Amino acid sequence: MISKEALQVRVRGNSMAPLYLEGDILEVDPYAYERIAPQVGDKVLVEHPYRRNHLLVKEIRTVTPDKVFIRGINADESTDSRSFGMLSKNRLKGKIKGKVSGAR
Repeated sequence: MISKEALQVRVRGNSMAPLYLEGDILEVDPYAYERIAPQVGDKVLVEHPYRRNHLLVKEIRTVTPDKVFIRGINADESTDSRSFGMLSKNRLKGKIKGKVSGAR
């Protein structure tokens, strides 16, 4: 059986403050949505719809059969679905499992 390991990402910016701060390292399950459907409230790693190779950490606010509306907790500092609309679920790159280490 092939091991499906979690990814780690470092937070840049303040869109998810105070939950996740600049420099925090997060553990991401890239296979979560192969097993379960995305839920409102999930913290996720998602592809930016217009910036190639740019990932965002956000919270799911709305789920439809094929799309999600994502938003940062710190709305004043967030680029999210308010500016680019709902995203296809195929842009979800994983579910945030938790914080590995805090900002220094």
